[in-house]
Amino acid sequence: MAELQTSWGWLIAIYLFLAGISAGAYLCAFVSWSRFGGDNLISRVGILLAAPCLGLSILFLFFDLGNPANFMNAFLRPYSSMISVGTWVLTIFFIVSGIQWLKCITSRDKTLREWNWVWFVGFIFAVLTAFYTGVLLWEMRGIPFWNTILIPLLFLTSALSTGIGAVLISSIAYNAWKKDGQLDTLNLHYLYKIDLLLIIIEVAILLIYLLVMGQSTHPAAVNSVQILLTGSLAPAFWILVIVVGLVLPFYLEWSLYKKDISKHLSSALAAVCLLVGGLTLRYLILSAGTLETFRLLL
Repeated sequence: MAELQTSWGWLIAIYLFLAGISAGAYLCAFVSWSRFGGDNLISRVGILLAAPCLGLSILFLFFDLGNPANFMNAFLRPYSSMISVGTWVLTIFFIVSGIQWLKCITSRDKTLREWNWVWFVGFIFAVLTAFYTGVLLWEMRGIPFWNTILIPLLFLTSALSTGIGAVLISSIAYNAWKKDGQLDTLNLHYLYKIDLLLIIIEVAILLIYLLVMGQSTHPAAVNSVQILLTGSLAPAFWILVIVVGLVLPFYLEWSLYKKDISKHLSSALAAVCLLVGGLTLRYLILSAGTLETFRLLL
């Protein structure tokens, strides 16, 4: 009988999800800032999202560890495990993004225009944070379903896409609150274009990942794929990940990009779908993890 891992559930899924959003939102802000000449709504929203989302992710990690001493032990022993390495990566990224968050909050004028070392360091640690959310699973050798470089690549791509989703919906909400009229259409359509490419890459990585694991010599990995595709997790996988998280946002963003229009309702719906799909993907991959002690009965 298959023995599924039960140590990592919703708390870790939300931790990975929020850390990914934080990194994705920051990178979205960086791209918008560098391409469109400095300060703009998208770059500011990305910065304002990064630090709070990362702070919440660290909080969920703290809850999962269960004891303040465990968290401090992970922080003070950076080479003892991937969680320990991750605490340092997240901490440095939190400090850097927090500096820019405070800059946005405390100053009313446009302050994100100048290039400085904070943007450079933030970019590096945002990429590391997004990649680390998958490396954490890759290093868990007792679960063959996670032991592939495709997991970090999948989570990196998903983090960028969900980060765009969070920035889109937050920008629309901010614009509606301020009643400023139309958003920067050029900026939005550039995000649509990037996310369309990211969704294609994410689908390709996910397909290759499932094919590789489905042909694995480890029965536990094969069992995990079966659970996702045809087993107890299949309805959530096909509906929430594939249809809601990938197909629907691709269709909506393609329609907006192709017609060169910007509809707030369609953009918001696409953003919500990206977020739902991103969270569900992480939870299902965690839930489908089968321990290596499992053997197929022939």
